[in-house]
Amino acid sequence: VYFSLGSNINMNQDFSKEVVDAFINVFSKLNKTVLMKWGGKNYPQVASNIYMQDWFPQQEVLAHKNIKLYIMHGGQASSLEAVNFGVPVIGIPFFADQRRNVRRITSAGFGHLMDVDNLTESSIAWAIDEVLNNERYKQ
Repeated sequence: VYFSLGSNINMNQDFSKEVVDAFINVFSKLNKTVLMKWGGKNYPQVASNIYMQDWFPQQEVLAHKNIKLYIMHGGQASSLEAVNFGVPVIGIPFFADQRRNVRRITSAGFGHLMDVDNLTESSIAWAIDEVLNNERYKQ
């Protein structure tokens, strides 16, 4: 699983502690490796399956055969890369153009849209389970 909300989002500054904890709790329960672009140097304590960095080589990550899900913001380049590499997405848009990009992807059956203002541990867990385990997202 690859988690990156673009270069302008800083998990420490742009999300509440509750939302950050929700993502980390859900990721820690996955039986999968999670690459999490953090944005900032103050990494929280996380489970051994979560790898946090300021930056990942995104195209290389998305091209890797073991990447089964990309949790993203829906920027133009990220959206095109996800489609190009055939990686299903969970889109969490922050701005109108990102929402439009994610809607295009979801209308094509290639991902799921989440509302940035309604992120909870249960909604995150449900969306991840849905996209990872529903065959319709893998076609």
